[in-house]
Amino acid sequence: MKLSLPIILLLISTKLMAQITNKGFESWESCGNSLIPAGWGSTNIFNTDSFHSLTPVSDSYPSGEGQYAVRLENRISLLPNYGALGIMISGELENPYPSFQVIGHPMSMSGYFKFIPQNNDTLHINIKLFYEGIPVASGEVNITDTVLAWDTFKVDLPLYEIADSGQIIIATYFANGPQTLFYPHGNSVAYLDNLSLDTDVLTDVSTNSEIENIAVFPNPANTEISIIFQEQFQNCKQLTILSHIGQIVLFEDVLENMAKTKIDVSEFETGLYWLYVTDNEGIKYSKKLLITK
Repeated sequence: MKLSLPIILLLISTKLMAQITNKGFESWESCGNSLIPAGWGSTNIFNTDSFHSLTPVSDSYPSGEGQYAVRLENRISLLPNYGALGIMISGELENPYPSFQVIGHPMSMSGYFKFIPQNNDTLHINIKLFYEGIPVASGEVNITDTVLAWDTFKVDLPLYEIADSGQIIIATYFANGPQTLFYPHGNSVAYLDNLSLDTDVLTDVSTNSEIENIAVFPNPANTEISIIFQEQFQNCKQLTILSHIGQIVLFEDVLENMAKTKIDVSEFETGLYWLYVTDNEGIKYSKKLLITK
C-alpha cells in the first residue's frame, strides 16, 4: 500500500489550523514502521513489533466518499506499555491543546463507526472546543454495544459563547473514566470514518436560496479565481479555502461591502478544494473548487 501526504504550498498564518484535519482519513504518513492519519497522533509511536493499535483499512463509508477508514484496536497483552491502548487524538498524542480551527459555531460532531467490544470495553469519542487556548465546551459519547455494520454517532456540545479551535479524542476503551476503567479490558476493535461538525458543508448547497448571491469563476481554475458578491450578500466576514484533507490553504477577511475579489491560486496543487464564505453566524456558502495544471 502506497499512500502519500499532499504538500500544502500556501499557509496564510502558522496560527491557523484545519477544521477536523483529514476528517475522512484519506491521507496517511509514516510513523516508525507504521502509518497514521496525517494530522492525528496515536500510540503507534510506542509499538516496536508487528502490532500497531491504529491502521488504515480499505473499508471507507459512506461508499464513494473515499478509500480508507481508521481501525483502532487494544492489545491487552502489551499492558502496561502505552502501545496496548487503541487511542487516537487530533494533533499530537501528548499535546492537550487544540489542533484544528473551528469555523462558525458548531453544536455537534458526527461520523460513522463500527465497534466490536470485548470484556465490557467502551468506544469513547470526545470533542473539546477552545477559545484562545482555554476550554469552553466539551461533549462525548460512550458506546458499549456491538455494532458490526457501519452506523452513525453524534456528540452534542453544551451551550457556549465562542470557540476558535478544537481537539478530538477517540479510544476503544473508556479513556475519560475512573482509574479502574482507564485501561482496556479486552482486544476491542473500532472503525471510524468521515467525521464532521454540524457547521461543515460536505456538498454544494445548491438548495440554499443564498447561493445565487455569490459567483465564483473560473471553476476549474489554474491561476486565479474571481468571487463576486451580490448586494444581499455583502455582510460576509471571511473567505476560507480548505484542501481535500481539511487543511487551511487560505484565510482572509472580506472588506465591508466588498463587491468583488480575486484570489491567486497559482501555487495550489492540482486537486479538489472547498471554498467557504462565512459571517458572524457561521458558514453561509460553500463551493467545490477544482484546481488543474
